[in-house]
Order: sequence, then C-alpha cells, then structure tokens
Amino acid sequence: MHKKAMLAVAVTVVVLFAAMTVQRHEIKTQLEVYGQRYENAEQDLDAEKDRTGKIDDEAEYIKTDEYVEGGCKRPARAGA
Repeated sequence: MHKKAMLAVAVTVVVLFAAMTVQRHEIKTQLEVYGQRYENAEQDLDAEKDRTGKIDDEAEYIKTDEYVEGGCKRPARAGA
C-alpha cells in the first residue's frame, strides 16, 4: 500500500512538471510574439511621427507668402 501511494505521488509530480514545462514554453513563445509586436508598433509610431512632421511642415508652408505668390505650384509630394 505504501509503494502505491509513493508511485501515485511520483506520477502526480511528473505530470505537474510536464504541465508546467509546456506552459513555460507557451509563455516564452507569447513573449517573443509580443516583443515583435512592440518593435513593429515602435516603427509604425516613428513613421507616423515623420509623416506628421511633414504634414505640419506643409501646413506651415501653405501659410507663407511664397506659397501664395507662387500660385500653389509647389510639386506634389510622392505618395500624397
């Protein structure tokens, strides 16, 4: 009877260890995915900041006399 109880405890410990190992692997994978998403979000944010700066520059240019006197002949931006 004592050996059966020890075997049951040992099997339980092994099963719990295996479950924890699988969860650890899944968490590690999720962290890598979130890390990549974070990097992509940072790149997108930088691109949007650059774009916002260009738009702000364009808005300031439109307010200038040069823009008004030039008949709005400034070449259009690529991708606009």
